[in-house]
Amino acid sequence: MSRSKEFLRLKRTFGREGFDESSYSVKVDSLPNNYDSHQLGIVQGSMIFSRDEIQGLFDDQINGILSCIQEQLRNLTEMSSDQVEFVTLSGGLGSSDYVLFKLQKYFDNHFTGGKTIKVMRCEDPRPQLAVVHGLLLDNGGGLNQAPVLQSRKARANFGLAVKKESSRLKIQRDNSDPKQSTAYGVLWLIKKGDDVSTTDLKTHPLRAQFPPNEEIGSIKATIMTSELKWPASGINEASSHIKALTDFEVLLGEVEHSMVKPKYKRRFWFFKKHICNRVQFELRVTATSAGGFRFEAWIDGKKYSVNHSPYCGAECQKAHWHIHKRDCTSLLGKQTWQPAWVAENRMPAFVDDETLKGPSEQVSFGRGKYFWGNVPAYDVLKLGKNEGVAYDGILSLLFAASGDLRNVVKTIAQLPDSYKQSVQVTMNDRDFDVVARNAIMLLIALVVSDTDQAADCIIHVWYSALIRESDLEILKRQIQPLIKDVCEKVKGKPSDSLQAKTWKYGDRTVRLVLQKFMWNDLLAFLDVPPGFGVDKASKVRRAITLGESRKDFRDRHLIFQTPSHRVALTRFREDGLLLPFGARRAEFRHPNPTLHRNVQEWPMFDSAEPLAGWAADDVQGAQNGPAKNDIYGKLFCHLRSVLADFMSRPKVSFQLFNMDAAALADEGYLGIHRTLDAMVPLLDPPAVNPHATLITLFMNVVDENLTLEEKKADAKNSQTRTRLFKYLGFPSTPPRPNDPIIMKINVALNCVVAHDETFDRHARKFMFSEAGQAVGAVMKKGHTVIEKWPFRLKLQPGQPGAQKEFDQLLSGGLSTKECYLEWKRQ
Repeated sequence: MSRSKEFLRLKRTFGREGFDESSYSVKVDSLPNNYDSHQLGIVQGSMIFSRDEIQGLFDDQINGILSCIQEQLRNLTEMSSDQVEFVTLSGGLGSSDYVLFKLQKYFDNHFTGGKTIKVMRCEDPRPQLAVVHGLLLDNGGGLNQAPVLQSRKARANFGLAVKKESSRLKIQRDNSDPKQSTAYGVLWLIKKGDDVSTTDLKTHPLRAQFPPNEEIGSIKATIMTSELKWPASGINEASSHIKALTDFEVLLGEVEHSMVKPKYKRRFWFFKKHICNRVQFELRVTATSAGGFRFEAWIDGKKYSVNHSPYCGAECQKAHWHIHKRDCTSLLGKQTWQPAWVAENRMPAFVDDETLKGPSEQVSFGRGKYFWGNVPAYDVLKLGKNEGVAYDGILSLLFAASGDLRNVVKTIAQLPDSYKQSVQVTMNDRDFDVVARNAIMLLIALVVSDTDQAADCIIHVWYSALIRESDLEILKRQIQPLIKDVCEKVKGKPSDSLQAKTWKYGDRTVRLVLQKFMWNDLLAFLDVPPGFGVDKASKVRRAITLGESRKDFRDRHLIFQTPSHRVALTRFREDGLLLPFGARRAEFRHPNPTLHRNVQEWPMFDSAEPLAGWAADDVQGAQNGPAKNDIYGKLFCHLRSVLADFMSRPKVSFQLFNMDAAALADEGYLGIHRTLDAMVPLLDPPAVNPHATLITLFMNVVDENLTLEEKKADAKNSQTRTRLFKYLGFPSTPPRPNDPIIMKINVALNCVVAHDETFDRHARKFMFSEAGQAVGAVMKKGHTVIEKWPFRLKLQPGQPGAQKEFDQLLSGGLSTKECYLEWKRQ
């Protein structure tokens, strides 16, 4: 009844002239007009209230209002000599004559601070909605009018306390601001009584400090408040005088690399130790019309606090909605998305139209260069599990068929801090283009002094189809002169003669051994072909990555992805930039010359994928702010972190060769006999290092030796199918021939079947054991570096994490057929 129209009308008219009565009646809607109950005070269906009863309802509210006003007036007296002339009524009781009368009577009789205070009703025709209207007007940026509230006195002290889980991150105050104090364990920012404007920012320059081996991530903090006078030292943030107001997060994981400044301490005249990374940011404080304060972290005109958009920002998203709209509303990002072959009610292009028995052989599309890894990178040392973290000998590593840099980078990056000796790395690949790109990226790491600048340049040279002006400047001004110098010195040598050059910077060296004519070819990797601009480069690339004839092949890959990953994967196929999803792309204005040597064709298969070269768990675990589903943003942050650790090792030497070797152990290449014959003598004998290991990868053995009968038997095996459908779910109705579930079943079968027998049959056929014995080597019974079948499912259906493990395996394109063997000398 308290919310009935009759009762609300009574509250509005109570105290108004002409409505001052001894009792009041309020109709009860659910009662008939002839209903009476003297015990309940009901007469003819209406509740009867005395004047004192109604007045008591108002007086309780008025006493609360007066208590707040008195507190504010006391604060004002302490903080300022300004005098109050008016008190304006608004809100739920703003239209009440009785409230206005009682407050005015109080000020007439009790307040002696100067001028008489006049209580007045706001001019809003509906004063009970005045607060809401005011907030709307104050926040209505498009109305071009001044804020309702100009400034506010701080009624308390406000400060910032770093949360315990972020205790390794140090927020340091700027010494130029003498008002800041770190009393109570809190960085106090606003003093009680300070004027805080609703329009003019109150700014505090702060600095976040991270250990050199930590990723730049979020700082979780709490806004604290205290009613005491300006704090003195001696009480921590747990004091009863200090209260937590709200959580606050500074999303520094999203800042541009140029904003992260390394701090060095010179140990010797020739060596500086990297002691930390720093990020300067500005904490802005403004008063809000609702009576509080707004705290925001800003860097270079961009907000990086808790409500920062997971893309480039709300303002950017509005300004570029015509660009964002396509991605944000894309059908790929919806659970209801279906491949084109389903929408068009046809069979996919990769299915044999005659038999309809399943996928035919994968048809390659593109030139087939392997510039990016197709299995995840591994630390090939695992020093802690082998030689031990206390090992102090020199380490020598050989990557005989290296491919890209990923295994080298990860291995060096994961060396324990306790290892202080030098690492000698020899790399070889039969593809000159791969060797050239590896050499260029290692030289960038060697000569560019700014670690963050070097890491970003390497990432884009490695993975992005277009690069920035700053990247091209590094290639042309810092790398190209090094190669030109060699070309000048060897120009009189025979074309096919081997020529070597060593570059040394401190304790780090890069040595490159190439035939003379290849040195001239290497220069071409540093120049964008004449007349070859962004538009032509994008057209050439998209002809492969977005080829119309490959639409069904792309969709087959997408059916294993989450909606957000489908959008990100497609975006990468379109622009070829390895960046966080919402990062600025305008500065990428030059084709990557290391990828665009052939102006007529993109060098890689359309299936080439940067994510394939890195472990899914490592990528998913990367800290990239609130954009939790931005898979390329996570990869970008992971690569930054790994490269920073890689470049922090002071004693590393590299030798690069371009000799005829590839995936050595597979029979299509050298085969196991020739591989062992060439590699085993290079291993340290057990007396020197019992942990010395040769690792051989067999990517193709299972596929090359799996018979049609075995494939059919696996598909019909009831245990296999039962396990498979526990992951995929059993179809409720028989699927149509073009149903994506059939494609999923065919691909997923590889994930739930063990291939040991097929591999063992191959090993017996080619006498692996005998091949090892012939050169004094044996297969290690227990692997200490890489598991024999590292991508095989570890969990059983139904176990915690099993579904995630299965989905992650399918989305990554691995088959579980990849087999590693470890060998040691006898």
